[in-house]
Formats: sequence, C-alpha cells, structure tokens
Amino acid sequence: NEKWLEFIQKASTSLKKKEEQEKYATVSKEKGILTILNSGKEPIVTLKLHQDDVAEIIRELGRAQIKLPDPQQTPQTTQRTVNLPQLPLPTFSGDP
Repeated sequence: NEKWLEFIQKASTSLKKKEEQEKYATVSKEKGILTILNSGKEPIVTLKLHQDDVAEIIRELGRAQIKLPDPQQTPQTTQRTVNLPQLPLPTFSGDP
C-alpha cells in the first residue's frame, strides 16, 4: 500500500509540474497574456507621467493672471492731419 501511495504521489507531482510548465508556456509566449500585460505597462507609466505634467501646467495657468488692457482706459491715439495733393480730374459731360 505504501508503495502505491508513493507512486501515486510522485506521479501526481510530476504530472502537476508538467501541467504547470505547459500553462506557463501558454501564457508567456509571444502572444500570451503575460507578454501583453508587460508591453502595456510602459505606455501606462508614460501616460501617467504626462498626465501629471499636464495637471501641473493647468494649475500654473490657473494661478497666472492675464491682464488685458481695458479699452476705456487706453490712451486715445493722436489725430494727425495729412495734406494730400490735389489731382486734376477730367470733367464728365455725359458723352462716352
């Protein structure tokens, strides 16, 4: 009985190892879930860094006070007189 028990335990242990290796090979191959997850981590980290940068820029823009000139307070432009030369114009009599 003990021999059978040992045999069954050894067989089930080696069978489990074989199954685990097959499953690991399935998930870790080129299109496996582990590869997909690992390839997705880097873009997520990069996006989070950029998200933090954008949030900081938005905070800075919120703190900045942009002062536009008030049209009522702007100084009036000085009026200048320009003398244009008089040009002789032909007189139109109605005949083409």
